[in-house]
Amino acid sequence: MENKSEVKNDYVTQLDLLKHGDKLKKELNNNITKVSDEVSELKSLVLPLTASSQQTAKNTEKISDTLEVFVGNTTSHLHKHDLEISEMRGTVADKTEKKKGNTTIIVTIITVIGGIITGIIALAPVFWGG
Repeated sequence: MENKSEVKNDYVTQLDLLKHGDKLKKELNNNITKVSDEVSELKSLVLPLTASSQQTAKNTEKISDTLEVFVGNTTSHLHKHDLEISEMRGTVADKTEKKKGNTTIIVTIITVIGGIITGIIALAPVFWGG
């Protein structure tokens, strides 16, 4: 006859099966609880970030719109300045030409008056007997 320690059971009792099932259920419930806690933590971290990200997106859109308006206004303003500067350059050039012409006339008049005075001084002794 065989020794009891050498005998192998090829069957599982219902009690062993239930114990093993309960053990698996407990492990599974523990794992589910851990995952649920981790998901709750993630929710508490991610949800505020989502709201913050949405607000950032709205603010970025507002900044983009504001910059578009600013660039449009600035471009228009700079174009007006370019036109005004071009107009001023023309006006300054005209005034410079007028000043050059006036200066030439004044220099000519002074030269003529100087010539006349020099002539009078040179001819004065002849007329007044000197």
